[in-house]
Amino acid sequence: MSIPKNISKEHIEKAIKEVIQSPIPVNRLSEVYFLKVADKLLPPKYVISIANKHANGEELQSNLFTAVEAKTYLKKLKFNIVENDTGFYDELVNFIIVANKQTTGKGTTNEAKAFNRGRMQEYGNL
Repeated sequence: MSIPKNISKEHIEKAIKEVIQSPIPVNRLSEVYFLKVADKLLPPKYVISIANKHANGEELQSNLFTAVEAKTYLKKLKFNIVENDTGFYDELVNFIIVANKQTTGKGTTNEAKAFNRGRMQEYGNL
């Protein structure tokens, strides 16, 4: 199955309002694609699932369609989709891991120096 074709822009707009007003379940968060609405970044698959509730009476299960299908569907309806810069995300995660090791006393000076050397080679002296 894929996204039902009867989900309209109006159904999406109703879903957006609903998603903004409620906490997003952790298992429905997005990692790559986001629906940008004003200053909010929403998970496209979750928005489509909720929009299906408005169009067809039930939430669409997330395993019935892909993130790429959700992105394409929303773009076709002229919604703004942005893509996560995963390189920046990975870099941030690595920094947090090294910093956490350092602040908890579990890291070594060599780990911190190696991390810093890698950043200096990649970004230069900023």
